Amino acid sequence: MSEEKPFYVYVHKYASGPKEGQVFYVGKGRDYRAWTKSGRSVYWRNIVNKYGFSCHIVMRFYREECALSFEIALIKHCGRENLCNLTDG
Repeated sequence: MSEEKPFYVYVHKYASGPKEGQVFYVGKGRDYRAWTKSGRSVYWRNIVNKYGFSCHIVMRFYREECALSFEIALIKHCGRENLCNLTDG
C-alpha cells in the first residue's frame, strides 16, 4: 500500500466570460485548500464573483518543499502578470 501524497499544486481557471478556461491563479495546498473561498485576496474574490472558477490539481507531492518549488516554477511559466497571485510563490 502506497502512502498518499498530501501536498499538491493547483490552478484556478475562469469558469465563464472571455477568458473562460484560462488560468488566473496558481496555488499550493493540502486537504481542501484548492476548493475553499476563504483566505483569498480581494483580487481573487472579484474574479470569482464575476466569472466563477474551476479547480484543477496539476501535481501531487510527498514533500511541501517540492510542491513549493513547483508552484514557483508554474507561476513563472504562466507569467505573474497574467495571474492574480500576489507573490511569486
